[in-house]
Amino acid sequence: MPNTYTWTFDPLEVAGAEIDGHADVIQTVHWRVTAVSDDPEPLTASAYGSVSLDAPGDGFVAFNDVTREQVKGWVLASLDPDEAAVQSALDSQIDTQRVPPTITKQPAAWGS
Repeated sequence: MPNTYTWTFDPLEVAGAEIDGHADVIQTVHWRVTAVSDDPEPLTASAYGSVSLDAPGDGFVAFNDVTREQVKGWVLASLDPDEAAVQSALDSQIDTQRVPPTITKQPAAWGS
């Protein structure tokens, strides 16, 4: 069953002082990707981390003009493993929820 993946980025850490004449230069991105299954009762899995960004150089984007897609691109450029590997790991977590490798049980005669 296909899963839906949602990326979020919170918080963004910026430099306290200007860098090369630019204010609010993003230095660290905290990211999370959440997978939701399309099961009748949806299952979820998530992964998170953070990446440090290099100085922006000529590619500087003012903080208030940064888009989520740009930040995702920066994260993916720094991410190891890549996006496909992260999604595969989340898919595996959801598959394990569907069919757990072990289940905790107790014989009915034992009572509770």
